[in-house]
Amino acid sequence: KIISFIKDNPTRGVVYKGVLTRDEIPTVISTYGGTLIPLIRNIYGAVPSKIYEAMAAGLPIIFSGEGEGAKIIKETKAGWVIKPGSWEELQNSILEFSKMTDHEYFENRERNRNTAKKYFDRNEQIKTLSSFLESKVICK
Repeated sequence: KIISFIKDNPTRGVVYKGVLTRDEIPTVISTYGGTLIPLIRNIYGAVPSKIYEAMAAGLPIIFSGEGEGAKIIKETKAGWVIKPGSWEELQNSILEFSKMTDHEYFENRERNRNTAKKYFDRNEQIKTLSSFLESKVICK
């Protein structure tokens, strides 16, 4: 459907780049300037994994959604949170993103990389969990 849409609408500026393997994603997305992550319906307890991938790549994030994903973006200052389906908020967020100074932009990228490494790195989470379990009497 996407390829058909692109062929039928050549002036829309949409480009299809093909499919990536999971291992290729971090390298490729780190070359982009920012990301839009939509979550149309909030799924209680679910966080789009794209948030973690984007943060690890150091990308400023425009998140369209609610729930824990929105909370993570707000608390870590990873980018902007907009209501799903709010074209006006999307437009305003893109405008704010485009007006970032170089300093603000690179500060956001570095903050997102550091946050991802500190809180969302799988290896670090496993070490923390292991240390926690080993410290409990039931595991000794």
